Amino acid sequence: MRKLFALLALLPALALGGGASSLMLSYGATESVDPFYSSVVSLMHFSGAEGSTTFVDEKGNTWTATGTAQQTQTLFQFAPGSLVPNVPPTGGGGGDYIETPSSASFGYGTGDFTIEMWIKQTSGDANAFNIFYDQRTALNQAVPTLYYPTDGSLRYFVSGADQITSAAGTIVTTGTTPWQFIAISRVSGNTRLFVDGVQVGSTFVDATNYVSSHLLLLQAGDNLIANIGLNGAIDDFRITNGVGRYTGNFTPPTAPFPNQYRGSLWQSTFTNDAPTDASPDADLERRNPDA
Repeated sequence: MRKLFALLALLPALALGGGASSLMLSYGATESVDPFYSSVVSLMHFSGAEGSTTFVDEKGNTWTATGTAQQTQTLFQFAPGSLVPNVPPTGGGGGDYIETPSSASFGYGTGDFTIEMWIKQTSGDANAFNIFYDQRTALNQAVPTLYYPTDGSLRYFVSGADQITSAAGTIVTTGTTPWQFIAISRVSGNTRLFVDGVQVGSTFVDATNYVSSHLLLLQAGDNLIANIGLNGAIDDFRITNGVGRYTGNFTPPTAPFPNQYRGSLWQSTFTNDAPTDASPDADLERRNPDA
């Protein structure tokens, strides 16, 4: 409705010009959008070439590969690729990971946040500790860690203890393993863990002041030893700082996370005496405000 009023307000200007003027209007909504895009602090689709160690983070973070961590186009939830410890992905042993340096963006304080990604175990039994997300530089640091042991019970580890533990078998570790969507979300001091859109384990009453730290994927951050990294792959990874996206069960994404703020765009074109304005309601419709 506000858009309609804005467009109607432009009509008198068309009648005032000395020459012939015309107005063409179009409205489209073709791309997926994220209303919280301005709060996203890391977003990766792992769309690099086969074997590439150049990792594009849509929010500008620099990631460095150690060991044989790389991208592959032979395995993915959403084309064209994913992050794996090696090719073919046969285990996340000691030392295969990617890392980005410490940043205030990864310090969530006592506020809301969301960490989410797709994971898939790819070869044989699970490692002793399949740590696939870790911000620690010391064992008992007050930062998030996500992992699962051989029984497939997903764990959220903070300050030296498992704060949330799901039932055994939550993560499929044998047979034909599926891609599974993992999300941890804190809203108003309550942290919840989700797998494929369903809350698992108990809600963690969470007063933790999460400190700024670095971030590792595929491997543990406190002690890089064998048989503790993810024996599998990661796809479509996102962190939102300041927004807890989930408080109850939800439908997992059916497409990659969007790279934009809003995508339903009005477009107007004026000719002759009238100006040209790509967005008559620019305060309502902005693409990638952080770009």
